[in-house]
Amino acid sequence: MNRFDQTKNIGNFFAGLLSVPLRIHKAIFASQKIDLSPSGVKRILLIKFWGIGNITTLLPVIKEISLRYSDSEVYFLTLDSNKGLLDNSPYVSKVLYLPLTTHIGKIAVETLRHLFIIRRLNIDLLINFEQCNKMSVIFCYLTGSRGRVGFSLPSRNYNSLYTASIYNDPTLHVSRNFINLARVAGVAIDKYIYVPPYIEKESMEKAENVVSRYSLGNKRFAVFHIGSGENFIGKRWHHYNFSRLADYLIYRFDINVVYTGKGKERGIIESALSAMRLKALNFCDYFTIQEFIAFVKKSYLFVGNDSGPLHIAAAMGVNTVGIYGPMNPVQYGSLAENSLSLYKPIGCNPCLTDLNNKTSLCSRSRCLDMITAEEIIEKVSEKFFKDDTSVLNLKDDYERY
Repeated sequence: MNRFDQTKNIGNFFAGLLSVPLRIHKAIFASQKIDLSPSGVKRILLIKFWGIGNITTLLPVIKEISLRYSDSEVYFLTLDSNKGLLDNSPYVSKVLYLPLTTHIGKIAVETLRHLFIIRRLNIDLLINFEQCNKMSVIFCYLTGSRGRVGFSLPSRNYNSLYTASIYNDPTLHVSRNFINLARVAGVAIDKYIYVPPYIEKESMEKAENVVSRYSLGNKRFAVFHIGSGENFIGKRWHHYNFSRLADYLIYRFDINVVYTGKGKERGIIESALSAMRLKALNFCDYFTIQEFIAFVKKSYLFVGNDSGPLHIAAAMGVNTVGIYGPMNPVQYGSLAENSLSLYKPIGCNPCLTDLNNKTSLCSRSRCLDMITAEEIIEKVSEKFFKDDTSVLNLKDDYERY
């Protein structure tokens, strides 16, 4: 079990212990109706603990909240594994970080410390964008915020701790559920439009220096992000397929390919590079989140598994290819027109859903094995290299290669 699942299980355990006494407390001290007009809301707290991809998708909603309550201070609470994504954002006054750890003592100390900080802020409106986290509901109630809005959970033991909640519809894209929740908090959003993450000047300069140093500006380059973080490695398409795709794009369209990742993803990147016939670059552990965003912005194409970096690339307007298996692109895919989402329903997927707290015991993702390198090569060539004069009969060309 990875540390993400361990942390979730610890949170669920304590949430179960605390839910009953807190419901009794709420029944005794009933919440008052709050004023959601701009003049009635001075301090707002937004919560989204899990997922760089989810937070990136949430950016347009954060923007609209900050515009609706333009005179308010907007705070954002998340995990420190997401550090760098929202720092210096013009739409957030301050970002608060909880450490991602499995140490129960540290979890307790940091949770209490942040509760003390937040209670002193006297939050008028709290919006919890966590879709299936029981402990987040407990945390929301303990902040003492006057208005608490969030997604209802299957267990009614927690929903009563909100002042208002809505159903998280699994048939809708996650962005639509975020928009629906914001509407309950008094923010109407007519159309979802991606908002690129803020990029610091220093990070942009680092990306420009890297592009210059490795001569990536001389021709188009593609970013291959073949990991999926630590939360569930079953979301990873086999590295050999990435190797075949990279070789073909280099051979047929004369582009550069750069592999990115961090930490334990180095091993699969090195395996992918070893399986290639042609040369690609290994930029594992090369960038901070900010530098990565700036670098991806300069790329022509991004190819990756369902992960946070894929959603960052989509938000930056880059051509994207997303490979899905345990999760459904109908709910988590890119909304951009210049994107491809590959997915094969086989009966048991999606197996990572909000109903099971996004945990799975699947040891082999057959849904990903059903997606072939040949299939992606054909679709990528048709969508992103259609006007390239070097395109011949793709099937024959692939077989010759």
